[in-house]
Amino acid sequence: MELIKSIILDTPIWVWGILAYILYVGIQAFKERIVSIPKLLIMPMVLIAVRYKVFLSDNTAVLSWLSICSGAGLGIWITAKNAGAILKEINSVKLQGSYATLVLLLSFFMLKYAFGYLSSTHNVIAVEYAFIETLLSSLMTGYFLGRGFYYMYRLR
Repeated sequence: MELIKSIILDTPIWVWGILAYILYVGIQAFKERIVSIPKLLIMPMVLIAVRYKVFLSDNTAVLSWLSICSGAGLGIWITAKNAGAILKEINSVKLQGSYATLVLLLSFFMLKYAFGYLSSTHNVIAVEYAFIETLLSSLMTGYFLGRGFYYMYRLR
């Protein structure tokens, strides 16, 4: 119990702000809403910005790009099956309510949180399993990117 308390108390405050924002965005996704197409690309751009060092590194760059492309393909495929209505006159899309956004964003947060903790406390373990973090977070980033690209394509 002391370990969990220590982990929570030693977490920087800005991390809790990110969690609050993820919860806000995820809960908003529960209900049907109208979202502008550019707004759909904000999340993948933020996720890519978080991972920019990996995309430039020699060790995992290829895995990152392949995972992003695979995730984008998956995002396009899933979005095409459940596509919202395109509102060309206001450059937006009407999205159905879903729990998927919250689940994916919380999964990304927990993955980054766990590996952040490992890298600060057990760096050897974090380095040994870094490919898992790279693979999963790149897949999730690609999913959101593919979703945004699908709607941009449909809008044109």
